[in-house]
This record gives sequence, structure tokens and C-alpha cells, in this order.
Amino acid sequence: MSKAVKLIEYAIAGNLTEQNFAVINEEVPGSETLKKDQLLVRVMDLSADPHMRMYVSKGSYYSFPLDQAISGIGVGIVEASTSDDFKPGDAVSNPNMAWANYSVVHAATSMKLDTANFPLNAHLGVLGMTSFTAYLGLALAKPKRGETIVVSAAGGAVGQIVIQLAKELGLYVVAISSSNQKNQYAESLGANASINYKTTNDMAAALQTVAPKGIDIFWDNVGGELLDLILTKFNKFGRAIVCGAISQYSADGSEVYRLKNVQNIITSSVSLIGFLFSDYMDTHYYTDFIAKFTTLVNEGKIKYKLDVVDGIEKAPRAFIDLFGSANFGKRIIHVADP
Repeated sequence: MSKAVKLIEYAIAGNLTEQNFAVINEEVPGSETLKKDQLLVRVMDLSADPHMRMYVSKGSYYSFPLDQAISGIGVGIVEASTSDDFKPGDAVSNPNMAWANYSVVHAATSMKLDTANFPLNAHLGVLGMTSFTAYLGLALAKPKRGETIVVSAAGGAVGQIVIQLAKELGLYVVAISSSNQKNQYAESLGANASINYKTTNDMAAALQTVAPKGIDIFWDNVGGELLDLILTKFNKFGRAIVCGAISQYSADGSEVYRLKNVQNIITSSVSLIGFLFSDYMDTHYYTDFIAKFTTLVNEGKIKYKLDVVDGIEKAPRAFIDLFGSANFGKRIIHVADP
């Protein structure tokens, strides 16, 4: 039998609970059920990502179907294949891996992984989507040495990589996170200053203290009020790299924060740069990223904190906790060992 995490009820506004999910037993798909160019994968690790919050809400631009296993980026070992490009025993990643012990995926969207030199879960973390997101976003920001960057959710999966890359590029780095522990970690990665937003009563004053020369780049993982405030702090030709909006994912239409300082985008000539990493997978940005990060990891020059939860049955809680500042680092659900 295979355990699977299904969505049984859409979440309403901020009310996401374990009752929205069910962990059920189901038959393992047989190899004879595979269509052409499909793979049966034994799932090893799954990536829990904040943007998936939108998929468990009704009326989103994409919502998971009810009573089916939810899916996301995952890695595993091929058990059976009807593709000439993959064989049993291959380690693969896929962006549509079922949250289950076994998943049927398309060969065309799967990627073979190097497990001889790197652990399997590295391809969900330091060699995966989160690091590529950090690398790509900074490339799109076109940073200049000596500029000031403010990184929100600095203790998270993407933020920890942004800090290190920004320091390598010669930027002055300010980290914002939800705890002193996360800020201490951010400073150990190279952040010049940090703000604990949960214990800071006046964010505007705090930003003025740690970034007295103004802000050139804002790495936005949270959206909402913080983005609105930063719009008033930008230097001329500032850039907001809009990577995520975790503060807004749980809001319904009436609760979504409406930006008030839009005029500052005009007066400071600010660029808001949104992007999806998947749009750049077939570009030089991705090949350059793989080459750079393979070297950095091999040489031990990049630090990366994982937050691993063991067991598919714990997946719903592991996902929900992403929205309460409980996780520290890249949240991964470990399903099985190879």
C-alpha cells in the first residue's frame, strides 16, 4: 500500500488546518498502468513551499482538485518506466510529484539527478529550485557593488541563499526575519545588520537605522505592509524583486493588503520585478546556476540549512507550519530512504 496526502476541503481565508487534508492508504500503481513516456517513482523527499498555499484555496488561479493527492516538487527513484530516457534505479526530480509514497509522473517533466556526489535532498535545496530562484532574482536585479539590499524572510529557504550571493557581489545586506535566532544565522551568513520584525515596534525607524543610505534592492518574500513601507525607502532606480507574498497567500479578496505608496514607484523610478523560475529553465541562467552552485557546494563555500520533517503522515502539519514562522531553513518532507 501507498500513503497519500489528499486535499478534502478547500481552505477559507486564513483557516488552513489539518482537517483540510486526509492521509489515506491506496494501492501502489502497477507498471502495467503506465502510459507511454511515464515513470513510476518511489518518492524519497518532497519540497513544502509557501506558494502552494494558493493551491489549497478555492478560486485561485490554480487549485488542487479535491480528493486527489496534492503534488509539488519532489525527488525519488524510478521503479518502472515506459520512456527510453529513464530506467529503473534512476534518481529523478519532478515538479508534479504526488505527496505519496509512489507517484506516476511524465518523463518529459522529469530530470535525472547526480546522487554520486550529492545527497538526494540537495536537489530540493541547495541545488534545487530555491537556490536557482535566489540566483536568478539577483541576476535580474542587476546589482552594483556597494548597493544596499534588504532581504525579507531571511531565515527561509531562498533568503539564506540571497544573503550569501549578495555578499559575494559586494552588497550591504540587511536581513529581516521573525526571530533573533534566524537573524543570528543570517549574520553568520554575511548579513551586515538584521531586524526582528516581531519585536520591532517601528519598522520605519529600524530600517532607517540599519540602512541609513536608503535601499537599492528589496528581496520581497512577504508582500503586504512590508513591501508598502519599503516603497518609501527606495533610492532612485530601486528594484523590488518580487519573489513571494507569504503574508498574502492566506487572505481572501477582502483581506488582501492594498498598496498605499504606489506613487513612490513613480517618483523614485522603482522597478518591481516579478518572475517564475520555471520560465528560465531553458536559458543560460539555469546552466550558469548549475555550474556555479556545483562548484560552490563541492568547495564548501555555500551554507544551507534544511528543516526536515520525517514521514508522509506528518506532511499536512509540516506544510501548515510554514505560515506560522515555525520552520527555519528549507522545509523538506522526508518520505523514505533510497
